[in-house]
Amino acid sequence: MFKTTRSALKYVPLIQREYGLKYGPTLLRFLQLTLLDGFSAKEVCRYGMLDPEKTADPSTVFMPGAKFKEILYKLNDPNCWWMSFDKVSFGQVCAAYGLPAPKVLAVIDYPYGWNSTGQVFKGSADVLRFLHEDLPNEFIVKPATGYHGRGVTLYKRLRNGFESATGTILTDQALLDTMFQPTRYFDLSKARAHGRPERIIIQERIRNHADLIDLSRTEYLQTLRICTFLSKTGEVQVIPDAYFRAIGADAPTDNFVNGSTGNIACSVSIEDGRIKTALKSDDGLFLKKIANHPKSGLKFSGFQIPYWRETIDLVKRAAPLFWPLKSLGWDIAITQDGPMLTESNVTWDPIQNAYGAMNGIVRAFADVEPKIAESVTEARLRRAA
Repeated sequence: MFKTTRSALKYVPLIQREYGLKYGPTLLRFLQLTLLDGFSAKEVCRYGMLDPEKTADPSTVFMPGAKFKEILYKLNDPNCWWMSFDKVSFGQVCAAYGLPAPKVLAVIDYPYGWNSTGQVFKGSADVLRFLHEDLPNEFIVKPATGYHGRGVTLYKRLRNGFESATGTILTDQALLDTMFQPTRYFDLSKARAHGRPERIIIQERIRNHADLIDLSRTEYLQTLRICTFLSKTGEVQVIPDAYFRAIGADAPTDNFVNGSTGNIACSVSIEDGRIKTALKSDDGLFLKKIANHPKSGLKFSGFQIPYWRETIDLVKRAAPLFWPLKSLGWDIAITQDGPMLTESNVTWDPIQNAYGAMNGIVRAFADVEPKIAESVTEARLRRAA
């Protein structure tokens, strides 16, 4: 109760000012959403659950993030998470089935590893030799089990070293040290102490289709998130809506992370691949609609994502191949030559909550796991009215 009271004192005045609401009714609704419906205080703000525009719409539906994650745990057998969560394994599954995905140049499990030609790294000397001699002019480094873009870095080869996307110049040894430097989200020694392998994966750099580069005026990769549900009979259902992560300024990654990165989440129609609306946060808490990209000035609404039919066909082809994982969030790069799978996620964040548009997900749950959908609908789903 103390935590809830503290959250109310912090967030209710912010919500009140954001939407011009009266304090008393706002406080009561905030307490109902957090204490009874299971939403966190930040979810109430980020999803705009007290936004009069949403509360006036009878079709508005939200779902608590904690409950949604609980459902995904039941849909996706944790014993098989490795197929998706581990990017090395994900790449191997894609390669085995001929699914388009970024080429893996090397995997480093320091001080060992291997590269795409089959060479085994027997120690740090082999790893350093590979970094010095065999890497292309540009490449991507990421933790094999990272998430939210944490630890993902673009590097360019220089005459006597490498340059990161932030302009840091590194020698071969410094690059290797940086790959495995402990951070809040990645610590090799702690991972191994808990019996978890933690590897670094080096991939080729992928570039977007020219239309997407023009939209955001950036050379960094921007991806789509499309989510699927897989029935027990193997039927694939694509969840409305998809969303495109547009880089808002000069960020080297497109991750949205509830609006905290300054990037833009664009709702995309599953039917035709056109952007419907776009959301951006100026304060890392409240999401607001924006009409045009802040750098290019291009209009979001109606913007056509290239290769849309091919993209939908790709996720429908991929989803059954990752059985028994029944629900995955696919990250897809649209290149000049077509769509490419960059990652899949077993505990994907439903951006649909930010639009109050969880209806499609609820219907999908009903088709895949009727009992789960019933319990969520009865106990946890409420319109913010």
